[in-house]
Amino acid sequence: MSDALTDLARDEERDRCISKYLEAVCYFLKDQTDDNKRIAVEAARGADEVPKGFFGGQTSLAKNIEELLEKLASGDKQAWAKFLFGLGETGHDFHILKSLSPFAGKLLISVDYGCGFANFRGEVESLIFSIIHEGKGWKTYDADDYLIALPMPNTAEAEVFWIQCGIFGPEIPVDRPRSANKS
Repeated sequence: MSDALTDLARDEERDRCISKYLEAVCYFLKDQTDDNKRIAVEAARGADEVPKGFFGGQTSLAKNIEELLEKLASGDKQAWAKFLFGLGETGHDFHILKSLSPFAGKLLISVDYGCGFANFRGEVESLIFSIIHEGKGWKTYDADDYLIALPMPNTAEAEVFWIQCGIFGPEIPVDRPRSANKS
């Protein structure tokens, strides 16, 4: 057992290690040498060595890291989808890594369907901000409501990548997308 200050310090150290790991992955993807790959693997292991903290638990970034790096380097879209989904959509690392991915130049939207609710994340917020604040010069985040009308996208061109199922347990092993009910 540890005290809260120690746990918070561990969280800060983990954040630093994860940033170092993501930076190393960027370097590897830009210059795919054995040395850059080794540095990325070591950075992943370094992050995994930080004990659980106050807010976060231990990571498992080094698990299958070499396979992940090879898939990312080869442009495997499913691997990239899971990798970027896990990063979230904020931060400098996300934008750099996205620019190195097969999804460069595309708008990414993360969808998390729960049991009775849905969360949509991704680059939607920054798109909306750019339309209202940068495009119109209007105030955002100050209790104003807006309706934005955009041209309909060609949904036939959309790519969808299944990430995971939030239902866990031995009775319900879900390892792939499920068909919609046809009732």
